[in-house]
Amino acid sequence: MTATNGHCVRRLLIVGQLRPFSGNNSTALRIAGYLEEEGFACILRDISSFESSSAFICVLRDLRIDAAIGIHALRAGALLKDCPLPYCLIFGGTDLNEYSRQAKDLMTMKTASHHSTSLVTFCQPMSDTVHLLWPEEMHKLREIPQAVLMRSAPDESEAGISRFLNVAPESKCFVLVAGLRPVKDPLYLLRAFTDWHLEMRSRGQEVHLLIIGPQIDAEYSAVFHQELKSAEGVHLLGALSLSLTHRIIQQTFCLVNTSRSEGMCMAILEAMHLGTAVMARDIPSNRALIAHQQNGILFASPQDFVVKAEELLSNEELRLKIIKTAKVKVGQQHNYLREKSSYLEIAQELIQATKPKENGCFVDCASSPTIATKTCINGSFR
Repeated sequence: MTATNGHCVRRLLIVGQLRPFSGNNSTALRIAGYLEEEGFACILRDISSFESSSAFICVLRDLRIDAAIGIHALRAGALLKDCPLPYCLIFGGTDLNEYSRQAKDLMTMKTASHHSTSLVTFCQPMSDTVHLLWPEEMHKLREIPQAVLMRSAPDESEAGISRFLNVAPESKCFVLVAGLRPVKDPLYLLRAFTDWHLEMRSRGQEVHLLIIGPQIDAEYSAVFHQELKSAEGVHLLGALSLSLTHRIIQQTFCLVNTSRSEGMCMAILEAMHLGTAVMARDIPSNRALIAHQQNGILFASPQDFVVKAEELLSNEELRLKIIKTAKVKVGQQHNYLREKSSYLEIAQELIQATKPKENGCFVDCASSPTIATKTCINGSFR
């Protein structure tokens, strides 16, 4: 089955919190790219552009949408649960790990999951949570690992780190790619890293932690900035372009993840693809990606991070083994062609579930309005 029937193009709306530099936005753009290569027309909309569910339904009608894909079972699910069209719901991470603890949010997600045509998770821990919460919906569920898709290699002429701070060539830089919000917890290592930085300096060595990400949660950001004032060796670079972020990841000794919970961290996958070692907080979704000391390092506390970071600094053989194994894993298990094939199947199923119009066509192409152009900005903060 293709995306067309005669001259009619199938139109899919992809909706979510498509904030610049977010994982949801990156996922939405990849899916849209895959489907448009196969003849679908994809329209991306941020949930904030809809004032209500009824406004959302009006947009579906006005844009002659055939089916929808929502990213995040609560944020997108709140709009989609009353949608008259077939839709796929992709679990994002915080929906299952955080919002499922609130009764009202849990009911919204239950309704959205029940009314969906298909459901998607990124890894086994997420699938286990869906099974625990809504076992009756498991027949709809697909597990599709996030894929790494880089259209071009980072520009090696880009200054990268040296654009922001002057560090000695022998310094070891760690990078954390995370927006300033509680679930990403960039404060987690602040005190421990400061103490380690000062200790290493007393030994004649330099370690630095670079944090790349926008301010998302105002209250958390205020606390973070206050704590940062007394931190040593920790540098907030703010929100950067995807290409510059990749260049800095490529230049650093190690990428760090401190999240309290994750769906599947794209920054980890991108670092593995770029040949940078990864150290990640020991949480279920990170364990699904990382086998300790095989393709990355897991740490259980800030103090444990320091111990294992020092071990990595002193063991080049281990670091190179981790990098090599991780790159192979990403190539085999997070291949964009596999991801494309899976989402194409979902799109085709959604179209098959759509009721044909009287003229035998899902969309009256001759009288349809111009399709809205994608306005989301590509980015990579998780």
